[in-house]
Amino acid sequence: MSDSAPKAPKVFVSYSWTNQDHVDRIIAWCERLVTDGIDVEIDRWSLNEGDDKYAFMERMVTDPSITHVLIFTDSRYAQKANDRARGVGTESQIISAELYGRTSQDRFLPVVCEFDDQGEPCVPVFLKSRIYFNFSTPEAANENWEKLVRRIFNKPALTKPKLGKPPSYLEEGRAPASLTASKFLGLKDAILKGRPNVRLWIVDYLDAIEQQLNEFRGNATDQTRAAAAEKIHEAIASMLPLRNELVDFVGLVLGGLSSVEAEDATADLLGRLLKARFWRPEQGSYSEWWSDPLGFFAYEVFLYTVAAHVRLRRFDLLASLLGRRFVVSESGRGRSRSSPFTAFGFYSRLLGELNERANPRRLSIEADLINQRATLPAYPMMMLMQSDLLCCLRVVTHPSEYNHWPPLTAIYAEYLGTLDLFLQAEDRRSFAQVAPVIGVESKADLEARLKAWYEKHPDRLSWLFRYGDLSLESLIGFENLCTKG
Repeated sequence: MSDSAPKAPKVFVSYSWTNQDHVDRIIAWCERLVTDGIDVEIDRWSLNEGDDKYAFMERMVTDPSITHVLIFTDSRYAQKANDRARGVGTESQIISAELYGRTSQDRFLPVVCEFDDQGEPCVPVFLKSRIYFNFSTPEAANENWEKLVRRIFNKPALTKPKLGKPPSYLEEGRAPASLTASKFLGLKDAILKGRPNVRLWIVDYLDAIEQQLNEFRGNATDQTRAAAAEKIHEAIASMLPLRNELVDFVGLVLGGLSSVEAEDATADLLGRLLKARFWRPEQGSYSEWWSDPLGFFAYEVFLYTVAAHVRLRRFDLLASLLGRRFVVSESGRGRSRSSPFTAFGFYSRLLGELNERANPRRLSIEADLINQRATLPAYPMMMLMQSDLLCCLRVVTHPSEYNHWPPLTAIYAEYLGTLDLFLQAEDRRSFAQVAPVIGVESKADLEARLKAWYEKHPDRLSWLFRYGDLSLESLIGFENLCTKG
């Protein structure tokens, strides 16, 4: 049987005998290369008494088995190479001839060991234009070691992705969310690099979001209800790239900003979604389905926002979010009111009528749309369902503070049993994290509030759980909550 292991890369090390400390560093680096699986040829190891050192140099530089020539250059090396002095000068003449004469030049790798007083790397003239590895200090060498090893093995950390398919909107005649995409990239860069005044970047981005949302609003032209429903479906479909971008935005601020900044940025986004949804003209006619695409969009983004908090374990911020009040416009003349998160609940009368005619057994077209659009790997339908249930539990346990919130997506949980988040909450520590989100102090408190709610509203959710073996208690695994650990 033949050995199928890949052959180790082999390098030749070119350097100057500047002083003993420099030579010792070169030898130490060569030993480390060997430890990392790289075969090293260097005069100290490969030349013996009586050998021709110039013939050795020429052979090493031109030998096809040498995958790379590492040129450890400092001021002494650069001077000798430029002056064509003996030793390094002869060696550099061979290297430069090969470098300029070969079709492939990627085997010659400059490693800079010294910078001059002007901060320029000390390299020979023939290497001035080449990208180098900085080994000028022990810290720089450690920082760039992986880059050098990856280069020798031809295993870069970053590689060009495979060419994908053309975007679907090219065929469908729709444009992506171009108003916001570039601003989001700028904001992401500002947050990841810790730039000052990030709040200004956030406001600028959310201003662009608000402008983009106006593009999806319907118009007042007379049309049949079937045609209007079709327009709603088209608008919702076209908003998918923007939804994905906003999900990224929420994850970015939750993971990259302080708690206060993340909470404010998230609330600002959600407030603008409500503003767009409840917009009314100051005068003139208004069609009820004008804002249906924005109503569904706000509902969907809110569910994903809750899911992002759960995914990143930001239960403290989620509890605050579910307790927050939002400003909702009531008319085009500026009259407003404050509302809890249940303002994001959505039902389209138009889509509901058409859905009932087409498929009377279909419980919720909104839930079906959420399921069809659950295309992000980090946010499967399971995560959206448990987020929906968290919102429902908050409302059920505090009926005097909230409007109705039926967990529509639970219709897809018939064969799932207890959802993952609540399985985790069987552990006492996990339950303690989730309890403030629901708004209870203990399992006993949750039980008492659920009992009180069912006594007052015995049939409130019956329409949702009448098919299959479903109940609110089974989905949250009530019996086993807070029993372990």
